[in-house]
Amino acid sequence: MVTPALREREQQSIVVTTSSPPGWQMAHVHAPGLVLRMDPDALIREGATCSCAEHEAVHAQHYFVCIEANARDGLWLPLFSAPRVGTKELPNAARIGDPRWVGTSSQYHPDQIWRAPHKAVQRAAAAAHDSSSGKLANRIKTEFLPPIAELMPFKEQDRRGD
Repeated sequence: MVTPALREREQQSIVVTTSSPPGWQMAHVHAPGLVLRMDPDALIREGATCSCAEHEAVHAQHYFVCIEANARDGLWLPLFSAPRVGTKELPNAARIGDPRWVGTSSQYHPDQIWRAPHKAVQRAAAAAHDSSSGKLANRIKTEFLPPIAELMPFKEQDRRGD
């Protein structure tokens, strides 16, 4: 069932095209449900922030799912391949895309949310050699995304990026 909130999420799509390493170009719609493999160090270098303490944030390359996007940036959750204290599982039926990604477990931690400018996302995905493309993007069906209200609380102006 498509709810008004779900429709609003899907309508907030931002199309971003970047030049990536020589020989390929990455074009993605930065919208809720998009999953990219990213390098957290590259995210930080490019201006991203994380809602948790630095020692609790992911440090190695991880898949991240976009849960909200505006014209400047997006909110992203890192995905874990195994359960950890405080993580919640996304069902296998929620994932579409590359079989290597679809075939693994996906967990998220509701207290770890990253805000990243679109350019930071593009560069972090390139640094992690993300193999998805506009035609074969890894995605989580939006009806399975965690409601933002259930995640670590952000002030309303923080969510909008104001």
